[in-house]
Amino acid sequence: MSTRKLRTPGTSFRTQEPNSTYRLPLQPGARTSGVVAHGLGLSVDGREVLSDISFTARLGTMTAVAGPSAARNSALLELLAGTREPGSGQITVDGHDVHAEPESMRARIGLVQREERLHPRLRVEQALRYQAELRLPPDTTRDHRERVVDQVLEELELTPHRASRISKLPPEVRRCVSLAVELITRPTLLVVDEPGAGLDAAQQDHVMAVLRRQADIGCVVVVAMSAASSLSGLSVCDQVLVLTGRGAMAFLGAPLQAESAMGTTDWAKVVEQVAADPDGADPPRSPRHGRAPPSFPRSGSSGCWRAASSA
Repeated sequence: MSTRKLRTPGTSFRTQEPNSTYRLPLQPGARTSGVVAHGLGLSVDGREVLSDISFTARLGTMTAVAGPSAARNSALLELLAGTREPGSGQITVDGHDVHAEPESMRARIGLVQREERLHPRLRVEQALRYQAELRLPPDTTRDHRERVVDQVLEELELTPHRASRISKLPPEVRRCVSLAVELITRPTLLVVDEPGAGLDAAQQDHVMAVLRRQADIGCVVVVAMSAASSLSGLSVCDQVLVLTGRGAMAFLGAPLQAESAMGTTDWAKVVEQVAADPDGADPPRSPRHGRAPPSFPRSGSSGCWRAASSA
C-alpha cells in the first residue's frame, strides 16, 4: 500500500464561489466543513478492491470518480455514503466520522443509486411529500415540509412535472426525481452512482447540469462514472478522481489538468490508458514534454500517477 501523498493541484479551474440561493437547513451547523476522505482501503474475500484513497471535497464543489471498474467506482461511493465499512481509513462529513456516527449522518448524506427506487404510480409531489414526512424531524410543521418540497421541485426543474405520475416521465426527469428524494433533508453530501445510466447524451447533459447547480448552491456532489458515453460530463466537475483497474488512485485534479498529468483531456482515452496499465506502472506521455522521466512522481506499489502541478 502506498504511503506517499498524492500531489493535487492548488486551485480548481472553477473559481466562482457558490451562490447564495436560500436553502432550508434543518440541522444547526450543517454544511460547514465539506468532505474529507483519508487512506481509504477495502478488501472483499481477501481481494483488495480499493487502496489508499484520499481526497477533500469542499462545499459547493462537484467531484467525479471515474475508472475502468464500475464496481470499484461504486464501492468508493458506498464508503462515502456510509453504506459500507472501509477496511482502513476514515471519512468525515461536516467534521463527523461517517461510520462512527451513523445516526447523525443520515440527514447529512444523500445516496442516489443506479437503480431507480421510485413508486411508478405516485405523482412527483406525492413522492416528495411522503419522503418529507418520513425523513424530516417529527416536529417539522406541515408548512415547513411544503416549503422544502416546493424548493426542491424548483431547484431540480421539476415544478412543471409535480402533478405527473412518475411512470409517465421521461428518463432524465425520473432521474431528477430520484435526486429530489435525497435532497429533501438538505444534505451536505449528495452521492450519485452513474447519473447518466440509461440516458442518451442530451438527457445526461440535463442531469449533469442539475447536479452542477446543486453544487453551486452549496452541496458537495460526488458522482461515479464508468461508461464511455458518459465521460464527457466530467467537464462540469471541479475535480476528477481516476481509479486504476485495481482500485488505486491514478489521477486527482481539475479536468483541464489531465493534459499535463495524463497526456490528454479525452477522458475515454484516459480510462483506456488506465485500464491497459492497472498498476499505473508506465508514466503517461505528455504532448509537450514527451515521456515522463524516471523521476515522474508515482505512489510506490500502487503506481499512482500524479497531477503535474501542485500547491
